Amino acid sequence: YGGTYYKTSPQALLRIAPHRDDSPQRKLHIGLAYLGGIDVEINRELAVSLITEAAEEGHASAIAKLAGMYYNGEGVAIDLEPSLPYYEQLCRNQEAEFRHTGTAESVKDWIDTQNMVGSILLELGRSADAQQHFRAMLHHCKKLSFPTIFSWQGRALLGGSKKAPYAYYGKALARVGLAKLLEDKKDSDLDIEFKYDDYVDDALDD
Repeated sequence: YGGTYYKTSPQALLRIAPHRDDSPQRKLHIGLAYLGGIDVEINRELAVSLITEAAEEGHASAIAKLAGMYYNGEGVAIDLEPSLPYYEQLCRNQEAEFRHTGTAESVKDWIDTQNMVGSILLELGRSADAQQHFRAMLHHCKKLSFPTIFSWQGRALLGGSKKAPYAYYGKALARVGLAKLLEDKKDSDLDIEFKYDDYVDDALDD
């Protein structure tokens, strides 16, 4: 979830880009250089500041990187709270990419990040939000795995058989998330109508 990046040195970036270039891409690359000590001394504070600026300006790779940094404790202390909104934004970006390209890879990326968002909500103890999220995820993946005239998503986006396994994979992940809610249920406000075994059996049926 942290992404893969070219290890471009700040010196090389300064030669390539105009001196006054203040683009999110340049901030991201220089931030990564300071994060990893690439041709410069490691400066985590400056790295996080630059990568955050790039993410706040909407740079997709910076958003993905910053989400992973907070989740994994790379350059910062592990902190799920600030990682969540970046993963949520990443999820929206990947959904847009999926709807635009419809590729199998974009399906899996979107599903994996949806699952990450739900898992973080569970870890933060936000049970009702996690339930709502996993149910929405299950609904999306059901549409994708059932491409009929009643499912414009499945008809327009699923297309070839290469994407179908990821839709079933997403359904299984969503059901596991809902099953965990039942297993750890402590919140009386939760509105879950099925038993743990129902989710497990349903996932196995797929």
